[in-house]
Amino acid sequence: MIKEIKFSNYEKSIPELLDSLNFGRNVAKEEKIILKPNLTCFKEFPTTTHPKFVEEIIKYIRKYNQKAKIIIAEGSGGDPTEKCFQELEYGVLSEKYNIPLINLNTAETLRIEKPEFKKFDFIDYPKLLLDGFLISLPVLKEHIEATVTISLKNMLGCYPSKHPHKDWKAEMHKWHIDYSIHDIIVCQYPDFAICDASVGQMKNEIHGIPKEFNLLLAGEPLELDKRGAVILGHNWEKIRHLVFIDELLKK
Repeated sequence: MIKEIKFSNYEKSIPELLDSLNFGRNVAKEEKIILKPNLTCFKEFPTTTHPKFVEEIIKYIRKYNQKAKIIIAEGSGGDPTEKCFQELEYGVLSEKYNIPLINLNTAETLRIEKPEFKKFDFIDYPKLLLDGFLISLPVLKEHIEATVTISLKNMLGCYPSKHPHKDWKAEMHKWHIDYSIHDIIVCQYPDFAICDASVGQMKNEIHGIPKEFNLLLAGEPLELDKRGAVILGHNWEKIRHLVFIDELLKK
């Protein structure tokens, strides 16, 4: 199930959206909540997830659950993760709300081998993600290789930067990126997604053209991405990684 609402501002629209899904009840019981923004480089919104968007989600979670450990986690691909955290004001969030910032490119990993993998023989996946409630926090954007980058493509930031024998971030874009997205989702499917579509980005994930959509979306990640693809003007059934994951979840 997903919901979408017209965007006015983060302070008003995020609680309205999450209330429509009774999200407070969902997070009230969680002990560890992981927020995964899209911080692929240190360019500001809409290339990356706006810190004010994340802040209002933190405030909402804290309203319903004051005991949960909240973590912000990312493994940037274009620039050093620590620089992205600081340049994009996530360090301010960390200090204000006493929330750790975790670099997934250097986090401790657990080797995962699955017969369902389409591309990799194994993935060394960050252990800290596997025992928490994982929320993907993308911006609505087009992507040259994957067509769209929304909540599921955002999970590629969970790949560590270094494979034992090669650059993992570069490797995931080869033969074809949709297979990489599928395999990381086999490792872990996000529990929830909240997408900032107040302003999206067309043509390119990093150097694209901003476009106002004046929307926020939240809910089940695959259904959110299907809807996001339509908003961007695409038929989701022609987007290979969405088809792969649709088939995966139906098994």
